[in-house]
Amino acid sequence: MLMNMDPTVICAQLSDMIYDGVVSAEGCEVETFEVGKTYAAIFSNETTAYVVFRGSNDAWDFRMDARFIKVPWPVGGRVHRGFKRAFDDIWPVMSASIYKHHEKRMFVTGHSLGGALAQLAASTYRFDWAYVFGCPRVGNQAFVDTVLCDGVRFENTPDPITHVPLKWGPVQALWALSHLRMPSVYQQPWEAVDLIGSGHGMQNYLDGLGIT
Repeated sequence: MLMNMDPTVICAQLSDMIYDGVVSAEGCEVETFEVGKTYAAIFSNETTAYVVFRGSNDAWDFRMDARFIKVPWPVGGRVHRGFKRAFDDIWPVMSASIYKHHEKRMFVTGHSLGGALAQLAASTYRFDWAYVFGCPRVGNQAFVDTVLCDGVRFENTPDPITHVPLKWGPVQALWALSHLRMPSVYQQPWEAVDLIGSGHGMQNYLDGLGIT
């Protein structure tokens, strides 16, 4: 039964399953949330809840430096404008359901874009732990300092998405200086665990973790 497995395995499996728009899973209740292209789900039983954000089904054009511009994050720091926009879309429709599980052990997880949204969620709600897979950089150090739980970032070698946005770039710097701010660099929370899998797909991460 899925919910009886190790949390790392559960988070990896759920981060993969959510790409299929899963609406059921053995041994747990499932609530799903969708706003535009942003999709998330809560998998729960009597003692534990997993909040899972889906990654992107579309190709990301990481060549567009303008998308890497940071904007203010409400509780501190600055974050990627596109990630914040997606989070601001989905969080209001799912937050009440998250809070009703507050007495349970709660995890937050996601792959790729889903991992970025999980980081933002971990700055908004105090989860017990976070597991993210192939996660891009989300915000600066001041944002990292707002994250409320411990966690792990799993990174395949090589996976180029874990190295974008670039920590620093000319568009970011010019944007900051034009708004009379000193530029800041992208940072990552949590310990990075390097895996032997290669590539960015969630199946590559399952392979790297030895999950079949």
